[in-house]
Amino acid sequence: MDKKLINELASELYISLTPEEEQEFLKEFDYFLKQAALLADIENIDETKPLVFPLNVERTYLREDEPEETLPVNEILSNSKNAKDGFVVIPKVVK
Repeated sequence: MDKKLINELASELYISLTPEEEQEFLKEFDYFLKQAALLADIENIDETKPLVFPLNVERTYLREDEPEETLPVNEILSNSKNAKDGFVVIPKVVK
């Protein structure tokens, strides 16, 4: 990872970085690569089943889904300055 690649990625996201931010990204990405490299040192990692959540939770606090009446699309879109064909139009933010 170098400054050129960081600036290319920032350009793709339509953001600009200060020299200080570039240096910070370089440090953080270097740290990330070192942490990721540690995974290669774990024995039998390819045969290990991923641990998603370590606890067996029998209870759930989620409510049951119940159908509700919603507002008509035209009424919702009446709050937008840029509505077209049933959608809200926003400016493009990435390439």
